[in-house]
Amino acid sequence: MKFAKYLAENSVPEWRSRYVNYRQLKKSIKKVVAARDKAKRAKDSSAQSSQEESLQSLEGSTESLVVQRDGSRLHSRATTNESHQPKDDENLVLMLEEAQLAPEEVRFFQQLDRELRKADAFFLGKEQDASRRLEDLRRQCIIMEQRQTRTDRRHSDTENDSGSDSPQEGPAPRSVQHDEIIADAPAAVEAENFTPVVKNPRSRLQKAFLEYYRLLELLKNFRIINQTSLTKILKKNEKAINWEITGVGSEIYLSRAKSLHLFTSNKVEDLIAETEALYTEVFAEGDRHSAMRKLRIPDLKAQSQGFTSWRTGLFVGLAIPAIALTLRKTFTGGIPDENVALILLIYGGFSIPIFFLFYYSMLLVIWARYHVNWVLVFELDPRDYLPPEGFSEVASILLFLFAYNMYFAMDDNIFPFIPLNWYPVMLLLLIIVILINPFNFFHRSSRKWFIRTLGRITFSGLFEVQFRDFFITDLLSSMTYMFVSMQILVCTTFHQFDRLADHCEFSHSWVVPFITAIPATWRLLQCLRRYYDNRLVHPHLTNAVKYCLSLSVVFISAAARINGSTVARVFWILSAIFASMYAYAWDVLYDWGLLQKNKYHKYLRKVIVYPPWLYMTSIGVNFLLRLSWVFLLSPNNWGVFNDARILIYVQALLELFRRFMWSIIRMENEHTNNIGKFRAVTEVPLPFRVKIIPHTEEMALEKRRRKVTKDDDESAEDKKN
Repeated sequence: MKFAKYLAENSVPEWRSRYVNYRQLKKSIKKVVAARDKAKRAKDSSAQSSQEESLQSLEGSTESLVVQRDGSRLHSRATTNESHQPKDDENLVLMLEEAQLAPEEVRFFQQLDRELRKADAFFLGKEQDASRRLEDLRRQCIIMEQRQTRTDRRHSDTENDSGSDSPQEGPAPRSVQHDEIIADAPAAVEAENFTPVVKNPRSRLQKAFLEYYRLLELLKNFRIINQTSLTKILKKNEKAINWEITGVGSEIYLSRAKSLHLFTSNKVEDLIAETEALYTEVFAEGDRHSAMRKLRIPDLKAQSQGFTSWRTGLFVGLAIPAIALTLRKTFTGGIPDENVALILLIYGGFSIPIFFLFYYSMLLVIWARYHVNWVLVFELDPRDYLPPEGFSEVASILLFLFAYNMYFAMDDNIFPFIPLNWYPVMLLLLIIVILINPFNFFHRSSRKWFIRTLGRITFSGLFEVQFRDFFITDLLSSMTYMFVSMQILVCTTFHQFDRLADHCEFSHSWVVPFITAIPATWRLLQCLRRYYDNRLVHPHLTNAVKYCLSLSVVFISAAARINGSTVARVFWILSAIFASMYAYAWDVLYDWGLLQKNKYHKYLRKVIVYPPWLYMTSIGVNFLLRLSWVFLLSPNNWGVFNDARILIYVQALLELFRRFMWSIIRMENEHTNNIGKFRAVTEVPLPFRVKIIPHTEEMALEKRRRKVTKDDDESAEDKKN
């Protein structure tokens, strides 16, 4: 693997701009080579025009001949051995300054120096932040230990009050076992309130340790990659220039570079060792093996997914024949009767999320290909998350269950004793069981994350809104067809199959718009909650306007369909046009952050990850698909579908594809925001509020703490007596 590709694969995407720009330095080397070749050609041309004068000059000055080494530096062949082996770095620097470097080579070393110092300054700042963070974590451990000690004493006092005469034997309190934590504290601390800001402070603090350890690993990797970049680029420069005295320039610059903090500091390794020891003592009861298993991040990309991909192909291959046979049997005699059509509509609703799971696995592949850190954006655990192959497998299994459930429902000869309208119910129950089963198989951690997210979405407005909340709610807003079909499913469950059309036809019911409005209502509540949290009119209230317009379109459309009046239909068309244009502008300007004035990428934005054509194509496709509802104005005029319900299903699939295109850039835009903030790990708030005591008050605080401890012990002893 070429080093440039290795650098792209292993560097931290959010810190990419702070690495040594290896590609740009390679271009600078090419400029040096081009300048050397140009100078050489000019010299050869001059030599041919004055051959006799050149020969005479060469004969008279053989011993003082100065050879230009590859157009970059002149060096005398008659220099002494001391010139090749200078005594110290100052002589080397002086020799480089007196070497009459070509302008292109001077610019190369200047650029290399700027790049390296940029990386050095960034590394130093992050290292200092990491040191302060460890101090904060250590203080949190102290408070947690003190809190546990107080709790243990309360329990002990309660037991003594109940009549216990003999002292309890057992392990010492955790504060006694962990004296080294308090002893190593960087400063005196005092909890403002021993009641934590979260329900489970230990779990929150443990998560903070895991994210902090990941930060240290990234910093260590940052330093190693930049050191390797320097070595590689200097070797490439030597090879391209082909100096006769090899490596003199490289040695000169390398000696200067190695004095930078990036090369001399071992602070990160020390922080890693301290973190491992502290985590082992506090969270693993001294079991280092267990602690390291939780701290270290496995390389999930390197793990073989071949068998997972094989299973995906197997389930998809088995599902296709069942779907084909079902469609052939169902539509052989033309459009099925109304009862069967309702069942097919329900299955159409099931197909929407299954199709999007395949879309989503494609999204993960695209994001991984362009190093969009979706794991960080969703705040997933980098040690345990579902890779793209896992999503494909889940989608293929659901497709397999969906295909054969539908096939059994449409074929009366297989299980004739089961009513047709019960098959979709059985499929729904099976999916729910798979989703909520508590056993540790079939990606339990991912299922748990998804269920929690659905819970947060269901009660939108009651919780602080996270990116995953509104992102998945936006996905659900493109699956309104699924919500309507689930409403029909509930109805068909409580009626006989041969009378479904009489009871479950909702095309002229006001129930449909209320069901359809659920996702938009969730998003509206999320916008209002975000405004409540930070009081920003824009973008939160202006975004809420978009969902108010969407809700108005839903209910005006229902009024036009139920009443059939021309006025209502005109209002529906006008409101749909206005809502579509508002939503389209929001997609492009805010969700994607495009059409910004900048000198880097015209009509796009300063930082982009994908090729420019992808953004321009998405802008056009999103505009067309935002207007896909136009096909529903008069289905009889299109001459393609004999039933408007088929056209509605096709429009739902088009909306699903539009959301797929939207998601590609929406996630990338959030990723670029992290790039601008150099945010490479999840920022976990700490569970306890801490008051830092000035150094002059440390002894007084320690004295007061010891006095309180002594008084508590004496009080406990008095109660025993």
